[in-house]
Amino acid sequence: MQLRYIIIVLLVLFADLCFSQHSIVTEEVAASFKERFYAVKDAEWQQVGDTFKCDFWQSERAMIALFSNNGNWLKTITILEDEDVSEALKLKFIKNKESAEIVSIERIETISGVVFQVSLKTGEKLEKIVFDALK
Repeated sequence: MQLRYIIIVLLVLFADLCFSQHSIVTEEVAASFKERFYAVKDAEWQQVGDTFKCDFWQSERAMIALFSNNGNWLKTITILEDEDVSEALKLKFIKNKESAEIVSIERIETISGVVFQVSLKTGEKLEKIVFDALK
């Protein structure tokens, strides 16, 4: 568990360094965010090219939302805790990888649907695998 929190913190810090171009969001982006995430009070925004990235907490979960510069929602990433995922789903993630350890699980929602991105550690190797939520 500790390793997962360290990785998440490092990813957030790395993203902040890479995309340190902070800007004020457009009215369209702010309205779209408020419509989709109406209960969120504190949000940290960054502009990456023509995309606005927002880091925030909702229902005690770390989340990231991406919007186009005209306010269209692109994707929401939810960082899942171990207890948020059923044992059956965890077994599906590590199928055929007996010695693998789940480091992190992200639920990624787009207009096309939902997928899970799972980071697995096998020995010294870190691997990311994407699973379709409907399969």
